[in-house]
Amino acid sequence: MKEGKTASGRPYIEFTDRFEVDCSIHKSGIGGEDILCLGVKDADPKIEYKVRGGGKGFAKYPIHEDVYLTTLMHLNIDQAGELISVLENFVSTGEVSLLK
Repeated sequence: MKEGKTASGRPYIEFTDRFEVDCSIHKSGIGGEDILCLGVKDADPKIEYKVRGGGKGFAKYPIHEDVYLTTLMHLNIDQAGELISVLENFVSTGEVSLLK
C-alpha cells in the first residue's frame, strides 16, 4: 500500500488486488457529504472469445475515448459501516454474509 494526494490535495491510498490490478481508496467531498471512493483505477474492458479445444480467452476490448466507465464505489459513512462488518466477518471466518 502507498499513500499519496490527489490533484485537489485529498489523501488517497493505492494498492493492488489479488490479480495485481491497481486500486485506490480516497475521500471525496461530493456536495459537502463525507464520501469514501473505493475501486479499481482502470475498468480494463475485455471481450471473451473461444479457443481451440473448447476453452475461453479474453482480449482487450477497445472503447471510444468519449466513453466513461465507472470504476469507483461512492459510499457514505453508513454504507461504509455496513461494508466494514461484512469485511470483518470475511477476515475472521472466510465467509461473506450479513451479520444479524
